[in-house]
Amino acid sequence: MSSGSEKGKPVQHSKNDNATPETTQPYGRSISEGYHHSTDNKINRSQLAQYGTTKSSDIGGIKGSTTNPTIQVLSIDRSTKPAQRVSIEILPVDNRRDQKNLLIDLRSTNTSQYGATNSLAMKEDKYRKQNYSSIVEKQLLYTKGVCGLKNIGNSCYMNSALQCLNSIPVFANFFQNYANYEDNGPYLVQAYSNLIKAMWSGDNTCAAAHDVKKELCRYTPTFSDCAQHDAHEFIISLIDALYDELVNRSLSPIVTDHLNINMKSTVKCHTCNVSQTGDESTKFLSLPLPSHTKEPITLSSLLDSFEKAEDLDGEMYCDICHTITKGQQQTTLCAPLPPVIIVQLKRFPFNGTNRKVDTLIDYPYIDFDFERQEHRDDEHLYNLIAISMHSGSLDFGHYTAFAWHNPTHRWYYFNDRNYESIDDVSKFLLKREAYLLIYAKKNVLK
Repeated sequence: MSSGSEKGKPVQHSKNDNATPETTQPYGRSISEGYHHSTDNKINRSQLAQYGTTKSSDIGGIKGSTTNPTIQVLSIDRSTKPAQRVSIEILPVDNRRDQKNLLIDLRSTNTSQYGATNSLAMKEDKYRKQNYSSIVEKQLLYTKGVCGLKNIGNSCYMNSALQCLNSIPVFANFFQNYANYEDNGPYLVQAYSNLIKAMWSGDNTCAAAHDVKKELCRYTPTFSDCAQHDAHEFIISLIDALYDELVNRSLSPIVTDHLNINMKSTVKCHTCNVSQTGDESTKFLSLPLPSHTKEPITLSSLLDSFEKAEDLDGEMYCDICHTITKGQQQTTLCAPLPPVIIVQLKRFPFNGTNRKVDTLIDYPYIDFDFERQEHRDDEHLYNLIAISMHSGSLDFGHYTAFAWHNPTHRWYYFNDRNYESIDDVSKFLLKREAYLLIYAKKNVLK
């Protein structure tokens, strides 16, 4: 994969997007026993009693299992006629009560690696493998806004980024209601809007971002191949391109009003000791991480370091004393801060090595104040709403995402097309894989 890059430096790519997840998820349990279905031999064992049983070692000279020689199977006389398959009644799927029971069973709780329900996409796959009627399939109800994304060729970086952006309520609402009245564009805005509408339709467990990638490549050709890329680079490129198309229709405030972070940059000349101040704006906070530390670093301490005055690496030209000299620079956040803040944890330092900084960062998920003041009200407090996770190294890795679903007030874990509900927030806190954090003001989430 490629890491988050600094300005002017090339993006590096990984060789493989098919990294094996930490654990594999089961496909959920079988269809309810009321439908007379078993996953091992397609025979309902509850009906065996009426036929009589015998040991497997007594049938056709076949010996029983050495570990369990008393396995009970059907007693069948093969001397006079071929074995008959036991006829098992399948309840009609056009019966509404049966359909309802099947839907309830498909939604039933099953333990997974995160202690929550298995992904509905996985259950749908198992359901389809059992060849049940499409009448039942069409009546499956999905949660609007909870939708996996197909991996279309090392695209886990894109899927992770899109899931994070989809968790921003104001963004999701805007593009759900976006209507394009021009046949000749804007193309990326329309493609992204179509994707968001598909994800929030309630009709899909999985969608594909082919058109979004295609249209974005007109602005950023870097993403046109099937190589692995950086989720942070993708988010920034997508937001900038959407802004470029929306500004022509006077709709750019959806980006600037909700994402732009205003900062003040102060440069001090070491010769004349005069400071000059300028205003800056960015759509994300890129925070360097300390390495070689065993203790977790808090997000607040990272912000303190970000706003700390530092000596410039090289020399500067001072407009006051007209000399080339050493200087000092300090960058500070300016209030008011935007409703949504995207934070990049710089785990890839671009220092000539391929190492990844795996420092643990203690990032809160509720009531965080980016201005680090005491006794603040909800207007100044932020809640975590999305995390882009990167596992692996600079050369070989995989992206997933945790995202907050605001309508249901639940967390979900997304791994390309698969997803599941998360009950325990400790599953995504204080993780070395955390790469991008998205925070939203509490009053935006109400």
